[in-house]
Formats: sequence, C-alpha cells, structure tokens
Amino acid sequence: MAGSAASPARLQRRRALLLALLVLAQLLATAHGQQQPSPDDDDALQAPPSAGAAGEPAAPSSGRRLRKRFRDPALAEADALARIAANQPADLIVSFKVSRSDIKQQKSQIANSLGLAAADAAAPAAAQPLSKRALRREARMRANLAVKQRVVMEREARKGARIKRDFAMLPVALLSVNSSEALEALRSDPSVVSIEPRIVFTIAGRGLRDQPPLARSFDDGALEALGVDGGGGGRRRLLLKESLPMIGAPEAAAAGYTGKGCAVAVIDTGVNYTHPDLGSCTAPGTPAATCRVSVARDFHKNGYDDGKLDDDGHGTNVAAIVAQAATESQIVAIDVFTGSGADYDDILGAINWVLLKKDELGICVINLSLGSPCGTLAAPQGCLPCPNEGLSTALASARAAGVLAAVASGNDALRNGLSFPACAPAAVSVGAVYDADLPMQAWKRCTDYRVVKEQIACFSNSATYLTALAPGAAITAGGYTVNGTSQAAPHVAATLAVLRAAFPTATMDAIVEALATTGKPLFDLRNGVTKPLINMLQAANKMAEGTVRINDGALWTRSRTVTLAIQSTRATQICIASEVAAQCTQFEPYVSSKAWQLSDGDGKKIVFVYFKTAAGAVSNPPANASITFDATAPSGAALAINGGAQFTASPQVTLAIGGTDTYPAGLQMCLSNAQTTAEACTSYEPFAATKNHTLPAGVGPKTVFLWLRDAAGNTASAQAQITLLVAPSGSVAINNGAAWTNTPSVTLNITAGEGVTKACVANTVGAAACQLWEEPVASRAWQLPEGDGEKGVFVYFKNAGNETSAPATANITLDSTPPAQARLAIDGGAEWAAGTDVNLTIGGSDNYPAGLQMCLSATQTAAPGDCTPYEAFAASKVWQLPAGEGERTVFLWLRDAAGNSGGAGASASIKLDTQAPSGVAVSINDGATETASLDVSVAITASDFSGVARMCIKTAAGAPCSEGDFVAFASPVAAKLPRGALGARYVYVTLRDARGNTMSAPASDQITFNDPSVPSNVTVSVANVNSNGWVTSNNVLIAVSGAGAASVTEICVLEEDAPCPAFSPFVNPMPYTLSTVPDGNRALFVTLRAPFPPANSTLSVLGGGNGLMLPLDFMADFNPPSNTRVSLRSGNGATATPHVSLALAATDVSGVKEVCITDDPEATAASCQPWRDYNPAQPFTLASAEGTSEVLTFFRDANGHTTSGVAANITVDKSKPKARRRDMDLKATPSSSSITLTWSKDGATDDISDVSGFFVLYRLDSTPNSCQRRRNRTKKAKAAIGAGGTVTATVKGLKPGKRYGFRLCPMDAAGNVGGGVTLRASTKSAQGK
Repeated sequence: MAGSAASPARLQRRRALLLALLVLAQLLATAHGQQQPSPDDDDALQAPPSAGAAGEPAAPSSGRRLRKRFRDPALAEADALARIAANQPADLIVSFKVSRSDIKQQKSQIANSLGLAAADAAAPAAAQPLSKRALRREARMRANLAVKQRVVMEREARKGARIKRDFAMLPVALLSVNSSEALEALRSDPSVVSIEPRIVFTIAGRGLRDQPPLARSFDDGALEALGVDGGGGGRRRLLLKESLPMIGAPEAAAAGYTGKGCAVAVIDTGVNYTHPDLGSCTAPGTPAATCRVSVARDFHKNGYDDGKLDDDGHGTNVAAIVAQAATESQIVAIDVFTGSGADYDDILGAINWVLLKKDELGICVINLSLGSPCGTLAAPQGCLPCPNEGLSTALASARAAGVLAAVASGNDALRNGLSFPACAPAAVSVGAVYDADLPMQAWKRCTDYRVVKEQIACFSNSATYLTALAPGAAITAGGYTVNGTSQAAPHVAATLAVLRAAFPTATMDAIVEALATTGKPLFDLRNGVTKPLINMLQAANKMAEGTVRINDGALWTRSRTVTLAIQSTRATQICIASEVAAQCTQFEPYVSSKAWQLSDGDGKKIVFVYFKTAAGAVSNPPANASITFDATAPSGAALAINGGAQFTASPQVTLAIGGTDTYPAGLQMCLSNAQTTAEACTSYEPFAATKNHTLPAGVGPKTVFLWLRDAAGNTASAQAQITLLVAPSGSVAINNGAAWTNTPSVTLNITAGEGVTKACVANTVGAAACQLWEEPVASRAWQLPEGDGEKGVFVYFKNAGNETSAPATANITLDSTPPAQARLAIDGGAEWAAGTDVNLTIGGSDNYPAGLQMCLSATQTAAPGDCTPYEAFAASKVWQLPAGEGERTVFLWLRDAAGNSGGAGASASIKLDTQAPSGVAVSINDGATETASLDVSVAITASDFSGVARMCIKTAAGAPCSEGDFVAFASPVAAKLPRGALGARYVYVTLRDARGNTMSAPASDQITFNDPSVPSNVTVSVANVNSNGWVTSNNVLIAVSGAGAASVTEICVLEEDAPCPAFSPFVNPMPYTLSTVPDGNRALFVTLRAPFPPANSTLSVLGGGNGLMLPLDFMADFNPPSNTRVSLRSGNGATATPHVSLALAATDVSGVKEVCITDDPEATAASCQPWRDYNPAQPFTLASAEGTSEVLTFFRDANGHTTSGVAANITVDKSKPKARRRDMDLKATPSSSSITLTWSKDGATDDISDVSGFFVLYRLDSTPNSCQRRRNRTKKAKAAIGAGGTVTATVKGLKPGKRYGFRLCPMDAAGNVGGGVTLRASTKSAQGK
C-alpha cells in the first residue's frame, strides 16, 4: 500500500515540473519575441533587439547620429511644437495609464495560453516562486505594450504617431509625432498621462562655480589627486573621513550593516573601475575578491561608446562614495552621458534595463545624481511634486518592483522646489550639507558667508517634500574632491542599499520612513523646513526594532479608524498605545497590518508601538507615527457672483467666496459650472476669498457650485446663481447694403443679436430719438429725410435686462439728380482712324462724380437702361472699332451711382479703312498672249474706300516688295520682262491704299516670251582651267556646248550684268581677256544669239533680237602670296644661339603651300633649296655663329605663284652684359618692411645686343654669390626701367631692423645674364629707426 501511494505523488511532482517548464518556455518565447525598436534605426517602428534582453541596446556602432538636443525644457517644447506644426517628426516622451485591470487581463491571457485557470495562474507549488514572479512581470510588460499600441493605433494618432523606442518594463515610450492631429489625439486620450519633449539632463552640480575652464572639475569643485600620508609606506589617505561618520556609516558597518547582497545601479557618466576606491578592477567583477564594480556598460540608444570608462569623472566619484559608505554593496555602472548631457530616453532605457536585470544582478537601489530644473536654464524654477512625467512614472515602477532611487535635489539655490526628477513622489530626494567648517564659499547662484559643519549648503534645492539631507560639500572619493547634491545622493543610495540588504522583506515605504524619521533634524533658515541629516545606524536600528505608519504615511484623517502598517524583523509580539506608557502590557501576536481606533477629538494623534522579541526584549523607545484627526467639516461656505448681481452681460465674473476651517492652512476649494459631488469635483486649489471665473456660454440662468475641502477630506458646499444676458447687439443694412439710392423710400435689413427683445429705428443718433420700441423684424420699409446727400439710419436694441445697446448704424447716399454735359470724341476728332483701336475722349458731370458710370456701344440703344455694360467713368478710353472699312459711330450713355441717367448721352463718328485694295486685275499688253519684246505695258484696275495710292511691280515669283519698291500708282505702266530662255513671263502687282493697307498677296498676269534669236540647249564654260580648277591667266577661252551650240552665230561677253552694247561673231572656243584683279571668285555674263528670219519685222526693229544671257562663274588666281612677314619668334631680333625658330605669315586665295628659307643674300626663288611645307613656325640654323645675318624667305601658293625673298635680320649674341658699380649710381631707400633700389641703366653695357632689363637677387644677412644660381634662402625681385634710363626695384616683405644682401643682375636682348654688382642695406626698425 505504501508503494502504491508513492506513485501518484511522483506523477503529481512530474506534472508540476512539466507545467513549470511550459510556463518558463512561454515566458522566454514571449520575452525574446517582444518587439522593441532597433537602437540603431531611428525610423524603425518596432523591431526585435539585435542583442541582449528586451530593452537592451544593440552592440555599439562605429559612429552615431547626432540629434538636436535641448537642456532647456521650454526650448525643447517650442522646437517640438514647431516641428510638428511643419509636419516634421518630433520626439516626445509619453507616459501611459496602465490599470490593474489591464495587467489582470494579460495575466489571464497568459494563463489561458498555458491551459491554466485564471484562479490558478501561478504554477504549481513546486515551481511557484519562479513562475509567480515571471508571470507577474510578463503580464505587466504585456499590459504596458498593449496600452501603448492601443493609443498609437487610435484613428487620429496613427496618422502621425509611432513608437520610436519602447521600454518594456515601464508604462513609458519615446514616440515620434509629425502632425498636430496626432498630437491632439494623444493629448485627449484618457490612457495618456503626460507628454513631454525629449530633453538633455545635466550632472547635478555642473556650473556651481564660474571658474576658468582648466580649473573646473566635473562638479566645479577643486580637482585633487589621490594623496598619501607623510609617513611613507604608500598608505592611502582615508577617504570620506568627514562625511561617513556624519551619517553613522562606520558604526553601521561595525554592527554588520554592510549592504552585502544589494547592488546599486549608478546611472551617470560611467565609472573608472580601475581606481583603488573601487577595488582596482582589471575588468568588471575581476578580481572577484576586491572588485566592487560587477557590471559596467555604456547605455545609449544608438549604441554609441566613447571608448572611455568615465569621460568626465563624475560617475567615478559618485560610485566611490557608494562603495565606501556601503562597504559590501556591488556597483552596477551605467553610462548614459555623452559629454555633459544625458538624453531623456537613454535614462529611461537604463532604468528599464535595471528592472529587467534586477533579479539577475541583485540591484535594489538606483543613484541618479542628475537633473533638470523647471523654468528655463537662464531663470531656473523649482518643480512642484511631479507624479505624471515619464521619469516619475519610471521611478514609481521601479519602487513598485522593489528598487528605490536616490535622486539629487539640484544645485540651483531654490527654496521651494526641487529639480526634475527629484520632484517625483517615488524618488528619495536628497539635499546637501557641509561636512566640515570652511571659510566663505561663493557659488554661482549664492554665497555661504559662514560655513559650519552640518550647515545646509545654500546651493542645495529645498522644499517641504524633500526626503532627507546628506553630506555633499567637499566630498573626496575616487580621486576627486567635489561639491554638490550629486555627492549627497550616493550617501543616501548607500544607506538605502544597507537597509534593503539587511531587511529584504521590508516594504519600500518602511525603508524610506526609517531613513526620513531618524538622524539629526536640521533647520533650513531659507524656508523654515526641517529635514533629517541621515544616520545609517539609527535607520537600521529603527528597522531592526520596527516601524509603524498610519494610513500609509498620510498626514490627515477624518476617520478615527485608521490602518497601521507595522514593520519589524525580530518582533514576535506587539503592544499598541495612544500614549507613551511606562510599561505596555497588552501584547499581542505580531502582525504587519492592523486597524486602530484613534482617541476622540480633533487634533494631532500619536500611535506608539512596542516590539517584543522571542527572548522577551521590549523596544524602548517605542516606534511611533503621528497623524492629525480632523472630523469637523469646513463652515460658513458662501458664494456670491458679481456681488450678488441678478444679471451679467459678460461670462467673465468675479466670485466672492466665504468659509473657514479648524485648520485653515489646508483648506481647499473646487469650483464647477455643473452640479457634482465633492469627490467628483476636479481641480481643487488653495482657498481664496475672491476668484475670477468664466460662466458657460449661452444666454440664461447660470449656477456656480462651490465645494470646500479641508486637509482631512471633510467637505462643505455652497452655490450661487446669476443670469447671463449677452449684451444687446445687432446690425442694420439699407437696401441690402447698397451705397446709393435715388429715392428716399428704402428697405431696412435688421439682424438682432442673441437675447434681444426690442428694437427701435431712428434717422438721428441718440436713444432719445427712439419713439417706438417693438419686437425686432428682419425687414421693414423706411423713409429717409428729403434732399440729396448722405443719410444715416440708427437702430437700438434692448435685452431682457432692459440694457440698451450702442446704435447699429447704416449709411446710404440719396441722389435724385441725373448726370449732365455728356461729350464724346474719337481720336481727338480726327477724320480717319489709324486702325480699329482708337482713343475716346469722354466728358460729363454729376453731383457725385465719384459714382459716375458710363456705357459705350457700337450700336445705338433706345434708352440708357438698354446699354450694357456700365463701368466707372473715365475721361479717356481705348476703344475697338468694328473691322473693315466705312464710317464708324460710337454711342455714350452716362449714369450716376444712384442709377440716374436722364438724357445724358452723346455720340461721335470716324472713318475707318483697314482693308487692302480689292478687286485687283492685271493685264500685260492689253491681254496679248505673246511678246517678242521684253518691254511691255501693264494695265491695273482695283477698288478701295480710301483709294489706291502706291504699287510695287515684280517679275519674279515670290520676290518680296521692300518699302523702296513702292511707287505712286499709275495705270498703264511700262515694265521690262526678265531675259532668258523662251517661255512664260509674269508680272506681279502689289497695291497699297491711302491708309497704308497693303495686299497680302500680289495680283499677276502671264505672257509668253517668243524671241527666235534665243538659242536653246546650250551651256557655257571656261576651257583653259588648270588641274586644280583654277584660272591662272587673264586670257580665257569661253566654250559653248550642247545640242544648240551650232546655231550660235554671235556672242557678247561682259564682266557685269548689263545689256549688251554690241555682239561679235562667235568662234568656239571664244577668247576673252580678263581684268587682272581681283583673285578669287569671278563671273562673266555671256549672251549668245542665233540668226532670225529676215521676215520678222519685230526683231528687225529690236536690232536682231535679245539673245540668251548665261552667267559663267569660275575661280581665278593670278598673283603670288601676299601679306608676307618673317621674324624671330622671340620677338626682339636677338638670340644667344644660331639655332632659331622663325615666325612666318602669308595669305593667298589658293592657299600658301611651300616656303624656302636661306641666309644666302644672292639666292632667288629658283635657286633656293630646299622647299618645305608651309608652317607658321619654322626652325632654321644660321651659318654665322655670332653677329647679324640676313635671312630670306620665299613663299609659293597652290597654283605655283612664288614671291620674291622676304628679308629678316637676326643677331646672334653669346656674350654676357657687363656692369660697373661706379657707373650705376646705385642707391638704397629702406623702410621697416621694404628696401627700394635705384640705379642707372647706362652702368651696364653689352658688346653685341643692347641691355634689355635687370632683376635683383637678395638674401637675409648675406649677399647672393652670382646671378646664375639661387639657394633656398635666396629670393628674386623684378626691376623696371623708367624714363631717362633709371631702373627701380622695390623689395617687399622684409623683416624690420634686419640687414640684407642684394645682387643686381643685367640681361641683354638675347637673354644673356651678366655677373651683376652687389649691395648691402638694412631695413628700419619697427619704431621707424
């Protein structure tokens, strides 16, 4: 039986283990699948992390993207709003409201996915500790993500908001928002607690003193090296020797309170763990026996790592304080700073990572020696308690998870507020005191003129809600002596670590209360606030003996029944009393929570708890807690609106508020426009006797409700009424807003405002003029006063309170007189219009000329009203007449603004001709079909309104008529037909009338030219051209070819296109002598004539016929090349070598082909050798080694024409020029930075060519050796030859007061450089001496 009973037990254990493994597998899968934004991708919505657990950054990248960063919250907010308004993305820190029901729902879903009932969500007992904790954490993470995604996916938000960086353990996320609609959707979402710009946090202590950069440390305290004592032996000086005894740390360590098992996460600038104060680690956790830093890492969104353990030193100092105060606590070093700033989201990411790793690394305390004041950096302000911000929410999540945060209060010398995030309710905020007597201490924002030990530093921010004080002025740790609340915070962080390690089951509230209710009370003279200087041993002893809290630490209660939270690690029994008892006897078993009845009567109540151990030891003094009991509601609640007035015309009113309370300092009030309960009324504020208030919109009775609430929550109420009457108002228009009327009978258009009950109309201003008050109507007839002029109508309105409005006014001008003196002229009265666009001159008058209108028409209308459109009167106007020709009339009507027109009209006429002559007919020789003569008669007929005035006659199709081609019109007119082959001939006639209208296309007629003397099928050419196609002789032979060549009997050759004066008998080819100029394109005009029948009397009269003229074009080249030039390419005619380069130039119509160059003075073109291809640059070697030689150059063109020799003289000069100093008149004129040298050109000579120039070599302290070589220190200056042969060289850029050596070097025309002469000279000193 025993054996059979064991089997089900084993099965049950196996089942429990299997369920535990399933739970663990599900949690791991969920954790690894948790979506997180990639640290290296700012644009990713969400992506799995590339390394580490959820929320950890990816591996560091080689670079980083810099973002626009703001330390000033106001600037950060302004920048974010501006970017969103411009539809650009802005980063915002958003906190979300995650309720218990959200977490419970996720826990239920996890349980369902594992097949467990909701009530049995924890794994079986065998795996309960692991599963319960993991399930709770997973449910919270899922709830956080679900709420964030629900908010971001809301319809309007998803248009412009996305999760840029998520923090799985926190109800906080970094969102990217790029639209105002998305921002408004986030603001209005009930699940959004707060929205903040992303700012940069600074080290708490930065900028305490204004010091030169080299003297400034990371907290502006003096930077000191680690010292040694004078006794030798290398013993380290005792660190924190003043501050640690002040907080009871040595005594606590001696009593066994060392912090072992509780690690402190120092979120700062990093930690130099190699420092001896931190155990001289070679790596985190190494060597294990001494190293106090278990983990060290950079924590930045983009994976940036500066490669330094601590690039500032601040984190090292802070960590060393923790390590020395809590002697066995480990340090987890987290670097969130880049330079002196830490991004908001990097700090959140670090806290998120701490919560993920707290169990693995034993983290139970965070130190935040950083912050940002409220207000602006230029004018910092203290922050009020800040429960809703992102960091506040993060610290609350950490505290709920068992991780307390010590936060520096800030160093802005603020008396009534802390920096952020010290203002967070979950933060353990820490101010700073001096740890020794010191001389006057001057800080950036304040000065302590007298300093004694335990004095609160003037720079330390303070407020009623500050938690505690600790040493922070002149703290030596980690190799630095530093001042600031940055140094006070780690003293508290170490104390919290000691208490958390010693009392692991204690609540966070009990730990903080023990810290805040022990130690030495210090009074702050600046604001009257008393806070304790912490004492580690006293706090530990209090925790060991026990603590008590009433109603979770509340200050007030209105119920005698309260709840005591009791904490003790050693007590087995407790005894509770309402006053200190000499001997408390009613002991009962220890419980952590107990209901208690306070003594009757309002006032401060104290509860004392005595603890008894199993050994019978009773704590003395007892633990105690106090609370103020107030069961009396506020009295005398009263409310009056505008002093009790019945009506108000404005929703802005003044409230008079009455009421009192037993404890008036805590009295609050809440005002509402809607009836509500005291609990539902929002926006309680401190009581005030008067307050400005805004009533809800809309006319009618309004009620304002008042609730008074004292500090204990007792309430009283009152209310007051007033009727909101919108001030009477309205508007009026005459004839729907018309500006003019021509009759006094008009229609008023009246609009009465909200609440108007009566209206009155008058023609004069003043409510007294109103005789009849009646209900307002929208429209009514009204009679204006007689007589032209501006008329006004005044309408007054009243509301139910009989208030009368200012008059609503409308004006209209009455005008019953029509315009007069209408006048009109076209183009100033001209007879003819130049075109369809004419200028009208218009006249007329009216009593109100500003409203005068006119209507112009090309057709006459029966009445002014028939004319359209009317426009504003103008004295002139461009008008377009109807096109065509004939007389044109324009009609004018005038009308004033009131519509009067009467008989005010006028008209004007003008003649218009815009058409070219029409009906044009052309006849040659009275319509004959043939002509044997080129001289004909042309008859022209046409019609036009202004008459045909000019004509242009052409005989070639398409030939344009220029202005000079037009002549006076005549008909008939003689014309000459063009010469050429037999066939059709045309005459083209273009006519222009008297108004300048010209035909767009000519009229024409045709006649056939029939002359038997014209040969057919013939061509002409030059018979004696050379092989290149050129005529090279002026004696040419004209050849006639073609089928009709045999019929040619006579020829006439001219060099211009002109009638032939005489014909010559024709031979084929026909010789002709050309004029010799010019070369190039030439032309002959050859006329050939064939015999004609003797019976042709017409040709006999013409002298034998016209014949056929043919042009003959050809190319002629009779002359050799011209424009010849020969010179030395150097340009000066002299050279130092017989090997020269010549520059040649020549032109020819057929092109220069060859050249021949010789220095033989007897050479001719025939004897010169060799001939070479022409090139503008030709090399040549002179026969003479030195002296002047004459060079002859011959040019030949493509047709063989050769020039005579073109001469050029060239001098070969190999000798160097000489210079003598005594002949040069050498002078030097110095300044402080230059020396000017002058000398005579005649002091230098040359045997062959002339001296052409000089240059100067110079050197500091010595003279150049020659003109030929230059050393590195030798420089060169130019010299200029002036009028009269004076040479000048100014050497600039010299040093003042220095001696320089100069060498003056001459050059001849051939480029030879002489040896030169030398000179030494000194510049003037900087003072001019």
